[in-house]
Amino acid sequence: MSEKKFLMHSVAISVFSVLVCYFCWLGSEAAVVRGAEAEPSAERSRPLEPAAALESLVTAPGVRVELVASEPEVIDPVSIRFDEDGRLWVVEMRDYPLGPQPGEPPASRIKVLEDRDGDGRFETAHVFADELEFPTGLQPWRGGVFVTFSGKVAYLTDKDGDLRADGEEIWLTGFAEMNTQLRANHPTLGLDRNIYIANGLRGGTVTSAFEVDREPIDIRSNDLRFDPVTRKFEPIAGVSQYGMTLDDFGNRFLCNNRFPLMHVVIEDHYARRNPNYALPALVETVALAGEDSRVYPICRSWTTSLQHAGQFTAACGVTIYRGDGLPAEMYGNSFTCDPTGSLVHREILQRAGATFRSHAAREGVEFLASRDEWFRPVDLSVGPDGALYVVDMYRAVIEHPQFMPAELQQRPDLRNGDDRGRIYRLVATGFQRQSPLPRLSNATDSELVELLARENAWTRETAGRLLLEKQELAVVNELEHLAREAELPATRAAALHVLAGHDLLARDVVQDALADTHPAVRQQAVVVAERWLGDADSLRPDVLSLSNDTDPRVRFQVTLSLAPMRGQNEIDYLKSIALAGAEDPWSRRAVAISMAGAEGDLLRAILADESWYTDGVSAEEKLLLVEFVEQFGKSAPEVEQLALARQLATMSPGIHVERLQQIALAALCRKGRISRSLTDFAGDSATAMALQRIFEATQELANSAHAEATRRTEAIALLGYDGSSAPLLAELALSESTPAVQLAAVDALSYHHHIEPWQALLSEFSALMPLVRNRVLEAVVRNSDRSALLLDAVESGAILPGDIGRVAADQLRRHPNESIRERSNRILPAAVPADREAVLADYQAALELPADPVRGREVFRKQCTTCHSVAGIGVQVGPNVGDNYAKTQEQLLADILQPNRAIDNNYIGYLVVTDEGRTFSGLLISESATSLSLLQEESKQVTFSKSEIESINSTGLSLMPVGLEKNIPHQDMADLLSFLKNWRYLDGLTPYSDQSKEN
Repeated sequence: MSEKKFLMHSVAISVFSVLVCYFCWLGSEAAVVRGAEAEPSAERSRPLEPAAALESLVTAPGVRVELVASEPEVIDPVSIRFDEDGRLWVVEMRDYPLGPQPGEPPASRIKVLEDRDGDGRFETAHVFADELEFPTGLQPWRGGVFVTFSGKVAYLTDKDGDLRADGEEIWLTGFAEMNTQLRANHPTLGLDRNIYIANGLRGGTVTSAFEVDREPIDIRSNDLRFDPVTRKFEPIAGVSQYGMTLDDFGNRFLCNNRFPLMHVVIEDHYARRNPNYALPALVETVALAGEDSRVYPICRSWTTSLQHAGQFTAACGVTIYRGDGLPAEMYGNSFTCDPTGSLVHREILQRAGATFRSHAAREGVEFLASRDEWFRPVDLSVGPDGALYVVDMYRAVIEHPQFMPAELQQRPDLRNGDDRGRIYRLVATGFQRQSPLPRLSNATDSELVELLARENAWTRETAGRLLLEKQELAVVNELEHLAREAELPATRAAALHVLAGHDLLARDVVQDALADTHPAVRQQAVVVAERWLGDADSLRPDVLSLSNDTDPRVRFQVTLSLAPMRGQNEIDYLKSIALAGAEDPWSRRAVAISMAGAEGDLLRAILADESWYTDGVSAEEKLLLVEFVEQFGKSAPEVEQLALARQLATMSPGIHVERLQQIALAALCRKGRISRSLTDFAGDSATAMALQRIFEATQELANSAHAEATRRTEAIALLGYDGSSAPLLAELALSESTPAVQLAAVDALSYHHHIEPWQALLSEFSALMPLVRNRVLEAVVRNSDRSALLLDAVESGAILPGDIGRVAADQLRRHPNESIRERSNRILPAAVPADREAVLADYQAALELPADPVRGREVFRKQCTTCHSVAGIGVQVGPNVGDNYAKTQEQLLADILQPNRAIDNNYIGYLVVTDEGRTFSGLLISESATSLSLLQEESKQVTFSKSEIESINSTGLSLMPVGLEKNIPHQDMADLLSFLKNWRYLDGLTPYSDQSKEN
């Protein structure tokens, strides 16, 4: 699944705003889905003691589970780390979910647990720090720990060694603190010596205590990393909720509620190398997510959503397992907690070009699940013994009350279990625990180098951390030997990064690594070689030689690391990479970054190579051509664009050349600045005649009822830049029987500056099909002249105000053009009563009317399906509005009629005005250093390069237009409410009862 689908499921990796109908998505119906290996537990309202809770766990074959810590030593654990001496550091969030009572200090703390007798149980606990406000994670470093809590990153030290913090240094502040579940978390040391921080979804504006003159950094769409040595920090790609993990080669994986596994494919610092490229995605959704995901609880699984039953609803604590304690086939698998399902899910990963794909390890059953519904796994970690450790917060209720219906927010069991907590160890059934575990704090530098060769990643990474912490490194020769000769590829990569972290990496060591037998090591060699790519004694030729590497991940990294690529030799290599990876969107994106400033050179090289289109142009090759030409059109001078148009127009005729010309010329005109001069090549009669022939053939194809719709729409796209084609496009939009052709004609007309076609369209507006009418309105409201024409038609009575639709009317009332805005608010405001309380009071009568959910389904289909899906009807852009089982009719009615009553920051609309004066409204769903994306109704995503944006402003309002009731009279409203409450009973299989009257 691409990042686009992920974004369509969640804003900033959450729930989207409603665009047309707005309903609160939260319910509290119990949904029960059971796995195949165990019978569900009987109803239970009391917790189990640790021994009984252990017995309730069901594991995968060949795996056993052991209890390593429980209350009173550990209470409300949410995250753990092991230090170099094998001590277990535990983050306890004891104030969850609402924090301390007024006047009371916070109760959360960090504990250090020891297994002094070597029996595998951590029986001795020390309180390292207390009275902390919602701590979420820690990372050991130089005898202390970095901790995320209270909207900050602090470094806590223990100067006297008594396992009690006696020093605190604030490094970063400004992380959001709105919700205890949605805070910065999981500081994690990477191979590159940076400590990575998961955003928590709510972002913040971050300031460093060591860069006082630096402007605060907004991380609303980013995770963050900082270097504990240089103390520099920067926003990075991706937004993780609770949990983040790295694999052996630095690949970073994220998770959030509905998404158990995502991979950051392109980091922000690479995206910044081409500021003109509107990069559409940085993150890949690896595992099935959202409604496609499947989990199999073996106890009662309470969710807020019936439609989410049997799916991930609280994915957290994602971990790539890299230990040697579980069966060997589990190495490199991902494990993700779902505390609402009382389970841990396992996925098997496979390489897929620059990223990964995965599938569930076992169908119909989980890696770990409990019959005890109080089992709440929230985090995972690999330990010094190679085992997988599971952090069990052990609560009756794990959901935050913010996401509950109002009537449940004061439920008496909200904090039941706040005196308990468990930590488990999972190992292979034949696993023999080593006792005692070595104390790495006593290891010499040479011993630490030897430990880098261990299979257990915890040992490798802890040894690597201790080597990075040292002020001076005396084992350079040993590390260089390891980088060249170590058996494990992960060890060779780790040795490279330790040397790089101390700035002791020799050029010849990198050259050897570039020729390593393992592609992941070669990839990491390219990364560490970046420091030499601009020097006089450059490694650029060595790295460039890997452009033809057999492994796509190496070619991908070469493309990013060498960006931007220059000179004919590099362009030839870039062309080879582009054509070899045309089917991979991530390869195309990397090439688009790398061709910054050389777009024309690359396109000329691609077009000059006839071999790739001789047998036709595939869908992927079409995408490659369109993406590259559009990028060229946005950035190249007009003289270069005309040169490319000349090259396209004069290509040797061929069976597939005409299609290539149409596709490329349309893309060039769409993003370039040459559309008005495309047919005017003064002094170049050959090109002018060639272009004339192309447009004549294109008009003929567009108007051919016998041609395939796909070819016709491709041709129509080019006609949007030919002034003489405007009458034909208007005719196609008005009279064509194929909807795709009509829509393409309207889209093409939107690029024309002529007003006459729009007069024709608006004069026949009432006769247009609804789909075409909506597309006309979209094009009209983006342009001030067309908007004025529409308002003229409304004032004259040719078009009724109600025919404009709520979305278009709302956009007109918020239009960036002051004159349009004033006219719209004068002409259209009567359609929407300003007094929403009066409207709500008036519609109370609908609650007393007899209701028919079948009729309500048709109301929903007509009014709500551009943004919502229920029972397979509509498009899922906004929240799942069918998940309102526990909401009363009164609550639903208020949500519908008062969409701006309470808006989450994630749900606020944005208005973008481009440098061409075109306007777009939608939800800000993605932002990188160089681009941002809006999500619009009907799941349409629009991506902009920041260089083409004139302004972007938050409206401060939901994108749902106020005034839905104008199209839903009282009886229809009663029917709609009944459908939303009772849709699940309309399949003819489930006995129907009017649930709207029961809640």
